[in-house]
Amino acid sequence: MDPTEVLVKIAREARKSWERRVVVLRGYEPSQLAPFLRLLSSERRVKVLYAGTREDSRLEHEKALSMENVDLEAIDMDDSTKILGKTYDLLIMDVSKQFRPNDLGALVETVGGGGLILITLPEDWTERLTLFQRNLISPPYASGDVRQTFKKRFLSSLGVPGIWLMTKDSVVGIKRIEKHELPSRMELDDPVESLVMSEDQLRVLRTIRAAASSRSRQAIVITANRGRGKSAALGLAISQLLGQRLVKTIGVTSASIDGVQVLFDFIKRGLESQGIRYSEVRRDDNVVSIMARGRVVFYRSPLSMSELKIRTKVVDEAATIPVHLLLRIVRRSKLSLSATTVHGYEGSGRGFTMKFLSYLERAKDIDFRRLEMTTPIRYPENDPVERWLYDLLLLDAEPADIDEIGELEYVKMDPESVDEEMLREFYGIYVLAHYRNRPNDLATMLEAPHHHMRALLTGGKVVASAQICEEGRLTRNLVENILRREESPPGHMIPSRIAVHYGYKSFSKLWGWRIVRIAVHPRFQRKGIGSRMLEFIFQEAEREGVDWIGASFGASPDLINFWMKNGFVPVHLSPQRNNSSGEYSLFVLKPLSGRARELIHELNLELRNRILESAHDVYFDMNPEILRQLLSFPKTRGELKLRQSQKIRLKDYLRDLSTYEMASDAIRRLLITYLLTSDGVDPKLVRVLLAKNLQGKPWSSVMRLARVKNLNDALAFIKDCVRQMYSTVSGGDDRRNANEP
Repeated sequence: MDPTEVLVKIAREARKSWERRVVVLRGYEPSQLAPFLRLLSSERRVKVLYAGTREDSRLEHEKALSMENVDLEAIDMDDSTKILGKTYDLLIMDVSKQFRPNDLGALVETVGGGGLILITLPEDWTERLTLFQRNLISPPYASGDVRQTFKKRFLSSLGVPGIWLMTKDSVVGIKRIEKHELPSRMELDDPVESLVMSEDQLRVLRTIRAAASSRSRQAIVITANRGRGKSAALGLAISQLLGQRLVKTIGVTSASIDGVQVLFDFIKRGLESQGIRYSEVRRDDNVVSIMARGRVVFYRSPLSMSELKIRTKVVDEAATIPVHLLLRIVRRSKLSLSATTVHGYEGSGRGFTMKFLSYLERAKDIDFRRLEMTTPIRYPENDPVERWLYDLLLLDAEPADIDEIGELEYVKMDPESVDEEMLREFYGIYVLAHYRNRPNDLATMLEAPHHHMRALLTGGKVVASAQICEEGRLTRNLVENILRREESPPGHMIPSRIAVHYGYKSFSKLWGWRIVRIAVHPRFQRKGIGSRMLEFIFQEAEREGVDWIGASFGASPDLINFWMKNGFVPVHLSPQRNNSSGEYSLFVLKPLSGRARELIHELNLELRNRILESAHDVYFDMNPEILRQLLSFPKTRGELKLRQSQKIRLKDYLRDLSTYEMASDAIRRLLITYLLTSDGVDPKLVRVLLAKNLQGKPWSSVMRLARVKNLNDALAFIKDCVRQMYSTVSGGDDRRNANEP
């Protein structure tokens, strides 16, 4: 079948309605679309994006598609995020070698209203592996174990109105005729405002400009689905603040530098509309700062931005940044502007909505305004491609509507036969519970042979979700290659890290299940359901002969408490903070076999010793409560051992005959013994002493932690802790003097 005639009809339908259309061409290659592109470009100039992989075939297809009256931009799939913010008339996407849901979400959104998305793939596509799928092969599994579930999901989604499937023999789809009015720029007096494409964008500009003139602390949050022009509106608003000299310095952040390039582009457009000259600084082809009229706007990582003390800060795609960093950014600024995608491939913003926005709504010292943008910029409302993409990638999946918890049922979900409604409920819990979910995660769960889905049901509805990844069972040769840094097999995060950092080769031979994610329906959190889910997982793992259960996460007091109360032991703590999350990564393990129990005990001792010997250096700025938790669990046997001179100096300190500094080394020995062996002292006292004695923080920090106003009160606070700690460690046996060692 000649695709040209069919594609012309579909293209005319799209232009007439100003809606987008998707055509999947099975059994075709991009170069075969050249006749259609030649016909299309004979009527008007066409802006085309061609996405493929870095192979000779891509260059051949690119050559065939290059012709007069066609503005062709060819990119590799790996660069799909770099074209965000651009708009094309036609997307030709070759997924024969590479097919990642993230790329699909990003690239489809670059096509404007009336445009076409043409996706080419081979006839035997579901019988071969893409590069993405090859990265899902994790030993001991082989290529034949990789499932084709997401590919099949993609193909079965076709044939609905606006979404077509074309093969050599047939065309499957439904015509859709619905006309929409094209948007137009508003005729306004202000040159920057004249660039907006919707009332939503205009409202954002005017709200931000008014906030910048206010004397009170301001926080503005912009929420929208993809394609509503929020980054563009932010950029135009910033250009106004610079042009009118309302602010001097503006800090901009996002999860990556790529994420703010659209914003910087619209800052430049806004400055140009005002006739303002500017200069920019680039790094690796990305804009990192813009200067105009003695003002500057610059990019920093989320962690760095949270630590800066400047008046105006901007966060784009805020849902991809941990809430604690967002809160610190707000607290350390006079005007904070945050924008996020509520549903999108970057990561869901629903958890952000529930946690971050609720804080701003309660804050009494912040004037908070939330602006919602609903009008699409590139294409009309009710565009069929947007609806198709959301359904395919579960971008707007929601948890089930559950009124009360009844009997719980543990279910192994089979990716090959899972019910669509159950899958939406399962994934919808992640959308609400986690600050970052991407379509690639969905494909990994559905296709990776070493990933498994488990659900807790109540009344047939999902109330808790868990994703499990098999790790370990590595061969001796593979372990040696890992140690030499010659190989890094997909998966096996925990065994690989333990082999590299601790040299425990034998641990890599054990079979483990790493819990990638576990989440509970937001209406029923903190009711023990997550712990109940873990119990079911433990029981299944023991029946299967698994040696250990593990997890990796950004260390926070609440998360550490959850895992430890369920019997997990800390075994590894990263030496640096994650640049995006600002947290230290922590590995925890629960042994299920005797051999695993021995190794995990040794690993825990190794971790404790490393923390104790580097708390003053590597972990100097860590939350002392986290260090207290990690050093205090599990408890070990031991007794306080002091040299004679230490006993004397500690006795003099408790009798008020010497200073803290004179007895610091003895107090350190007492503190370590207490942390490893005992309980009973108020954790607040312990973490303040830990901050001073192990981390070496100055007295000013101790005063803040203890919430006292002068040094004498801080000194008394520390001494009270030492007294209680000694009494606990000694067991009250010293009856001669409660204050003496």
